[in-house]
Amino acid sequence: MNFISISFLLFYILVLIAKFTIGRNSSSRPYIFFLTGMSLLFYGWHIPEHLGILIFAAIMNFYCGLRIGNTSFPEERKKYLKISVIGSLGILFIFKYTNFFVDTFKVQSILRHMGFAQSGPILDIILPMGISFFTFQMMSYTIDIYRRELKPIARFSHFLFYVSFFPHLVAGPIVRAKEFLYQVGRSRSFSIKVFSHGSYLIIKGLFLKMVIADNIGYVVNQKWSAAASVDASSLGAIIIALLFSFQIYCDFDGYSTIARGISYQLGFRLPINFLSPYIAGSFQDFWRRWHISLSSWLRDYLYIPLGGNKGSAKRTGINLLLVMLLGGLWHGAAFTFIVWGAIHGTALLIERYFQLNKRAEAHPLTKFFYYIAVQFVVLIAWVYFRSPNLTVAKNIIKNFFSFNLNALPEGILLPLVLIIPPVLMHLKAYLQEKKILSQEPLAVYCVYAVIMIFLIFTCYGRSFDFIYLQF
Repeated sequence: MNFISISFLLFYILVLIAKFTIGRNSSSRPYIFFLTGMSLLFYGWHIPEHLGILIFAAIMNFYCGLRIGNTSFPEERKKYLKISVIGSLGILFIFKYTNFFVDTFKVQSILRHMGFAQSGPILDIILPMGISFFTFQMMSYTIDIYRRELKPIARFSHFLFYVSFFPHLVAGPIVRAKEFLYQVGRSRSFSIKVFSHGSYLIIKGLFLKMVIADNIGYVVNQKWSAAASVDASSLGAIIIALLFSFQIYCDFDGYSTIARGISYQLGFRLPINFLSPYIAGSFQDFWRRWHISLSSWLRDYLYIPLGGNKGSAKRTGINLLLVMLLGGLWHGAAFTFIVWGAIHGTALLIERYFQLNKRAEAHPLTKFFYYIAVQFVVLIAWVYFRSPNLTVAKNIIKNFFSFNLNALPEGILLPLVLIIPPVLMHLKAYLQEKKILSQEPLAVYCVYAVIMIFLIFTCYGRSFDFIYLQF
């Protein structure tokens, strides 16, 4: 079920009715049961069979968490941690990477040559929505119990609610158990301030998605192949890539912001997932601002266990590169995502080895040029992220540097107007971080909300699914 649909609107009206009746006290068990049921309905709306995968994974990890937390025998604890991690990653691999494995290693051709496969695909696996997100969420639960940073929850109903809570279920943010589980039984009364803040976040998220991302997305989908053509304008190729960089930001931040707003209205808090990433002056800073819940997960559950930066410079570099390669593969089963991760991993490695971010701080001019360099590399990486294959990506990057002065593709300059609002949002965030600009009063946010509502109803673009629903 998509946040931007009539079915979701009717769905959410029912949820709000429950909030103001049985959910007036958020510790109400009927309210939690109702939200769990509605969350499962939300997830199984299009393909009910995928509910079985979610519930099976939840049962497995809940049981492993109990066994890890309720035994003092180290070998027993390790055994159930392995079951949880291998089982969770196994489910993810089967549904997300089997087709990639089959295609990469020509499995179907080999089997057909041996007489074991007929024409047509060997497997027709449909990727369950949000499997990458809820897999990481469940793994964080059992790992934190193993580390003794969290006690196992006694009720499966509460664990299933944490896993399936519909705002973050299919496209994040990746919510850790220790950030969320304590909220399930917490009692709190209705707050008009909190509910209003949630409303503002929903409006902002809808604006980013419907007005900015969807309008830009229509142009990007039309012009992306043209940017890879032999005679493509260099400036045109760069503009198309720039438009996509804002499309994916507004699309993903829009989803995360809507999710946070809905959660606020229902009495729960989700972590912030984006902090104006395009003002980042270093690659390290970019990953502190972009998809924060994923980057912090990779840091805490992969980078640090591998040794982090505690070993030699060589070992630290290997750890960085490996984490970013796996981060790229997490996004999708394609070589384009692996290259995307490799670009960021290599950039982080070079930046760390030569201390480029610290050197850039020496002078405002070097700081500015390093900022431009960082954002340009991020832009190049986005080309691989968006392209259907490596050849298209390579041709677009080649066109960046061909200095071809051919005419720009028709209709790509006007969409640049659409990046003005997110650019201003980034500028405002930068000025506030530097203490140049103070926080606006409530009345200003009311004006923002009215303007965004007007634009949502008058300038919405052709509807596209949220990009991260496919991950």
